Order: sequence, then structure tokens, then C-alpha cells
Amino acid sequence: MSSSLPLDILMEILRRLPVSSLLRFRCASQAWRSLIASSYLVKIHLARSIEENNLMIILMEKELVGDRLDSFIESAHIYAVDDDKDNGLVQIKQRFQPFESCRNRATRVHGSCNGVVLCSDCFCEQPYMIGSPLSGYCKCETPLKIWNPLTEKCYTLPPRSATIVRSRTTIHGSYFYYDASSNSHKLLAKVPDPVHDTWHLKLYNLETDRLTTVYSLAQHVPSVPKECVLVSGSVLCWTARVSGCEGDLFAFDLRTEEYYGLPLPDVSYYMAFWEVVGVFDGCLTVSCFFLEDEHMDKFAYEIWMMEEFGVRESWTKLLSFKKDYSMHDLHDPHPLAYSKKRDKVLLECGGSYSKLFWYDLNQKKLVEVEFPSVHRRSYYPAKVCVASMVDFQSN
Repeated sequence: MSSSLPLDILMEILRRLPVSSLLRFRCASQAWRSLIASSYLVKIHLARSIEENNLMIILMEKELVGDRLDSFIESAHIYAVDDDKDNGLVQIKQRFQPFESCRNRATRVHGSCNGVVLCSDCFCEQPYMIGSPLSGYCKCETPLKIWNPLTEKCYTLPPRSATIVRSRTTIHGSYFYYDASSNSHKLLAKVPDPVHDTWHLKLYNLETDRLTTVYSLAQHVPSVPKECVLVSGSVLCWTARVSGCEGDLFAFDLRTEEYYGLPLPDVSYYMAFWEVVGVFDGCLTVSCFFLEDEHMDKFAYEIWMMEEFGVRESWTKLLSFKKDYSMHDLHDPHPLAYSKKRDKVLLECGGSYSKLFWYDLNQKKLVEVEFPSVHRRSYYPAKVCVASMVDFQSN
């Protein structure tokens, strides 16, 4: 170790380095390995990564094998946000995937938290809850894994973890998050019960290996759709069109079991449709698709952020762009990440295969992100993960 530098100065230097550099420095000596693996450095390095917007985008991509269009392998590809690259992303080479990838088996990423991702292997298009009335054809019970894509450390969870993400519709509502109140990582899954026409919330604690049924939503909440978002690890939010063409915004607080409405941005458009699109930069985010006039030939999208949860006046318009019938790939946009300089927003837009676009906040212009032609995006949405040294098992 260096005797010429105080420990606090050394820690300040190390926390500013990328993960790739820290991994190399671990090989210098046993003392360096212990220092870099310390929980304190891991914690301050994570905080720095969040502060500096050091993000990775995880894409499920299908790589064609041979000349047949129906023959491919599917795996998770990792891209770091990098303003110096032409397309704003640089691919991070992976030595292995958490699960062996072949035509009928692939890595499925369910979410990320503090620099690690929760993933499973399953060849069916949607996981399912074992033993439920909607049980599908995939009977695999492989436990979930916690994976850090940068350190490539992988931790296999207990067998019970396999049961929570095997519902054919659970993929529409599974949320991986950190609960600070109990100092534990949790997976919340919204599982259908067609017999009673309701939804159950299943909660799995990764540290204690405990699976519980938390709530039955139909007892509390009307108009619960498949698509919801989890805000701050405690509030489910969604939109439902219950009156005319407008969307109403609803929330369900898991801590208090309270169901209530939330205010939408105070705007007036011709035939506007509101949708919850996720959580961006820590804020609840909604999109508004509307007609510009009664001629029905000019459309526009706006994306709004609620900077202070529950406060109508805190709605801020993030971006907007116009759309016509020729722009087939520009629908259902939702923001993934800011660029390093925070002057661009990475958008994922739906289609047969979703595509990525950079939206320039200054020039108000969209530019599609180009990928190698051998890769083809899958139906699974992109995931965002912060760069970190977090080791789930030890930290």
C-alpha cells in the first residue's frame, strides 16, 4: 500500500476510478485487494457512480446463427453510456452469461438495483408462477441469480426464488428494489388469479429467502392493469382509461394499503391519452400521446416527470416530439437514461422489436442508435443499471 498518502485521500482517488481500473488494481497485492473489496469503498464508489450518471443499458439481443432467420441465440448485452462515442453507447465485452444461452434457453433480466441485476433463465416468452391456474409449459425451476455485469460475480439464490417469476403474466409486474428500512433487497411480483378475477402481490426477500403474499389488489383497487411501475420501493402507480379518452392516474401505497388518485399535468389537448411509462431519474414519468387538431393526421408525444411525488405543480415536461404515419417505430416512448452531460435522453420506443433513440434536449431532435446487423432486439424492454463494485453476497 502507499505510505505517502493518507487513507482518506486514497479512498477519494479510488472512488473516482472506473470499475475496470479497480479490478486491475486488485491484483497489485493482498492489501490492495482487501481495500478495494471493503464495504466502505464499495459504498462511496456506488454513490459516486450515481452522482456522475455512470450507467449501463442492458439489452436482450438475438444473434442470428447461420442463414436461417429462426435460428438464433439470445443473451444480455451490456452497453455503457459514453458521450464520446458516435452513438452515445459503447459495448462492454462479456466473458460469460449468468445462464448458458442457446436457442431455447436465455438469460432474462428482471431488474437492477445498486449495480447488480436480478436474472433468471427461461425459454418461454413469459415466466410463470408454479402452481398457479395460468401455469405455462415451462416447468424449469432454476433459482434466480444476482449478477454484477462489470465484476462478473454471480450469486445463486435459494431454490424458493424460482417460484416468484414463473407466472406467464408476472413479467408485466415484477420489481426488484432495495428496502432501506429492513436493509434488504426484495422482489415484488404482481401475479394474476383468474379464478377470483384479482391480482396478488407476492414479495420475496432475497436475504431471508422468505416468500409471502402481501395483498390481493382486487379487494382494494379497481382498474388494475398489467403494466404498473414501482416508485420509491413503496408505491405502485398506473394509468387507466375510465372516462372517455383521458387516462386517470392511480397509486397504491404498499405500506399503508391506501388507494388514491394522483393529479396529471395540467394541460389541455385534443384527444389526449396518458400512460405511465416508468421511473426516470428517480421521478414518476408519464407520456401523453395526443392529436394536434381535429384533422386526425398530426400526432405528438410528450413525456412529463413528477419531480415531487404527489404534487401537481411539480410536473415538468421532459421532452416532446411530433409524429406522423411514416414514423412506425416511434410509439410508446419511455426514457431510459441521461447522457453524461445530461443534454440528451436515451429513449426506448416500441415496435415489433423495440429501438433506441437519443433525444437532443437542446436541438429537439431524435437520432436512432445503430447496432450491429447480426444482433436483433428482442421483445423484452431494456434495463438500466448503475456501474458499481457491489458484491451481493459480501456487501
